[in-house]
Amino acid sequence: MLSVKDSVSGGGQFSPSSVLKRETSAVNSMIDNHELVDDARIRYGFKIAGMGLLVDSAEVAEVVPRPNLARIPRTPAWFSGLSNLRGTLIPMFDLKLLMGLDDKGRGKEKFSLIIGQGDKAMGFFIEQYPIGLENMEAVAEQPPLPMLLLPFVGQAYFTNESIYVELDYSHFFSSLSEKLKS
Repeated sequence: MLSVKDSVSGGGQFSPSSVLKRETSAVNSMIDNHELVDDARIRYGFKIAGMGLLVDSAEVAEVVPRPNLARIPRTPAWFSGLSNLRGTLIPMFDLKLLMGLDDKGRGKEKFSLIIGQGDKAMGFFIEQYPIGLENMEAVAEQPPLPMLLLPFVGQAYFTNESIYVELDYSHFFSSLSEKLKS
């Protein structure tokens, strides 16, 4: 194994060839030191009519300006229509209307949050960009939520003076698709 002294090419820097020749045990020992690893999940929170929801950083999600929509005749009002995002048609939902939440400012949301990709992508309207959340504390009881969401809700967390709830977006959107079929 090359020592640090052997690897330094001058000026305190490693030569590229010496770095490539180093054994992986040195890297593994750094990773095995749990103090160096941040295993906290990064999540983003946003609110719809005061209700805080979370998006995990592993979830494929994108915030875009509120798109122009093509309405589909004979669909419920909570189904806002289809948006064209880079050639992919994205079903868009008005969650405030769907869940009977306070609709002040409904239709004036500046952004859309698209979750998923390809034919699994769906979106809804949000008022502000999601924010990165840290130091989240799990809460024992769920906050009051619309009945429609309850089968898809995970853990609730308290942070930034608000409660945010995990949501299984994939299953939630699948259930909305089924509602549209009936």
